[in-house]
Amino acid sequence: MRIGIIVSEASGDKLAASILAAWQQRDPTLQVEGILGPACTSLGFHTWFPMERLSVMGLIEPLKRLPELLRIRRSCIERFLKNPPDCFIGVDSPDFTLFVEKKLRQAGIPTVHLVSPSVWAWRPGRITTIQAAVSLMLPLFPFEQTFYEKQGVPVHCVGHPLADHIPLTIDTMAAKKTLGFEDKIVIALLPGSRDAELRYLLPIYLQAAALLSSQYANAQFVVPVISALHKQKVLDTALQLGLQKVNLDIRVQAMSLLLPAADAVLVTSGTATLEVMLYKKPMVIAYKTDLITYHIIKRLIRVPYIGLPNLLANAPLVPELIQDKVTPENCAKAMMDLLKNDKAKTLTATFTQMHQQLKRNAATQAVEAIINLLTKTK
Repeated sequence: MRIGIIVSEASGDKLAASILAAWQQRDPTLQVEGILGPACTSLGFHTWFPMERLSVMGLIEPLKRLPELLRIRRSCIERFLKNPPDCFIGVDSPDFTLFVEKKLRQAGIPTVHLVSPSVWAWRPGRITTIQAAVSLMLPLFPFEQTFYEKQGVPVHCVGHPLADHIPLTIDTMAAKKTLGFEDKIVIALLPGSRDAELRYLLPIYLQAAALLSSQYANAQFVVPVISALHKQKVLDTALQLGLQKVNLDIRVQAMSLLLPAADAVLVTSGTATLEVMLYKKPMVIAYKTDLITYHIIKRLIRVPYIGLPNLLANAPLVPELIQDKVTPENCAKAMMDLLKNDKAKTLTATFTQMHQQLKRNAATQAVEAIINLLTKTK
């Protein structure tokens, strides 16, 4: 079995890797090619281009990189058409992957899209493209299955792989002890890994950490990063801001090794908010992008929240700070409110219930759904 796949950022890479690992167990001869990140390549697969070349956000950054992105996309389509895989999987990044899926499906290659585009939230016109491009949609959240069934798109909700791997109960004190933080208030800073996220959010997150340090002498800030390069960017930014006295622990380490020890988390939007929720941690979501992107998206968006915990609950479970409200002072105040009140216990119960709804053995379900698709299309 040969599978074509494109992933473009860290969270999608982890999702794809969990599915490919399950497939490898079922079929050790599985072949995979396309654009993969480190989680997927660690399984023994080769990537045509570095995944980071596709990691762009907003509307302005992709325009600046458009010639390169189009060149990569054209190259991928040509390779897949020249040597057709049994199936192609596009992981998230719909503006890139749906175009590839449409071209391949027109050539008779079954196409699967993992992680639903947020058509229920904004740009609903994309459903026409999805109907033409996607042989099978694999959303992660139950409410998305209902949406696609109404639109006539073949769909199978697989749940979220993170919900399968993260324990339902988290022992924060044990995690602190493992990291040597027993007597600390541990605050995780998760500004994201994309260049634009680091540019717009990292300085504010670090300045908020400085303000929190002035209030909590025993505050320990942990910053998980995906590479030595990102670690250096965080260090350089902290030095430029004169924050040498802030107790920062920057680690090239998975969030899964640091989040269990956190008492509270400052996080950007996206999959990271789901991971924080699954670790049952109180959080403040703070998101900022360039002004043009923000004002365009603000006019298009059709839902009241940006954070996945709030979207899944359809309620403001956790605070959201957006654009102009993302200041060091506002972030620090919101975090102090979390640390002072007793909301964490209520959130833990709610987050546990939501966790159980998403725990569906996603990797196995995804593999079986794709194999069923291929059986039907033979």
